[in-house]
Amino acid sequence: MSRINLFVDTHVQYAYLKSGIKVLADERDKKKFLDFVLRLQQEQKFEIYAFCILDNEAHFLLGVQEEENEKTEAILGEMGNWYTNHMREQQFQQKRRGRVTKCISGVKDMEKMLTVCLRIHSLPSAQKYAKDLKNYWWSSYQSYRGVYEWQGVDWQFLLLYLDDNVQKARQQFIRLQRKETRKIKS
Repeated sequence: MSRINLFVDTHVQYAYLKSGIKVLADERDKKKFLDFVLRLQQEQKFEIYAFCILDNEAHFLLGVQEEENEKTEAILGEMGNWYTNHMREQQFQQKRRGRVTKCISGVKDMEKMLTVCLRIHSLPSAQKYAKDLKNYWWSSYQSYRGVYEWQGVDWQFLLLYLDDNVQKARQQFIRLQRKETRKIKS
């Protein structure tokens, strides 16, 4: 299937969860959440083009085959349920109450998809989790760089949009990512 047909046939959505407490501050909790998302991905049949997990936020660039908002809302609802249940389990350790905010936004073309992906990957730097993005593990940026291939992440789709040669595309992506990260920091 060509890249263009795949994008036309797939509804791409930027979706995130956010809470007032650091539900995923422990690295093991980030791993548990990503494992849950992978199981959900296998059950619900959706694509993950990018992600970033922070202590109190989870950002995703998703592709679904069905009615764009309905399926994405269901997927995000499931993620939110896991997030809320995990927050309740941890509540005895944290005195503050937290609510989970969910947001979905449509992505209509490849340029916007690339921009959203770069912004998602810039979050650890923008929020001061890491000075250099290559040092932040809980992001699909590692797959785009070719350092670690996160299971379930379709990084090839966006890279092949940049160039048919994966190595050249990676170099271009890394340059674009550095530029976006500098822009967000300033």
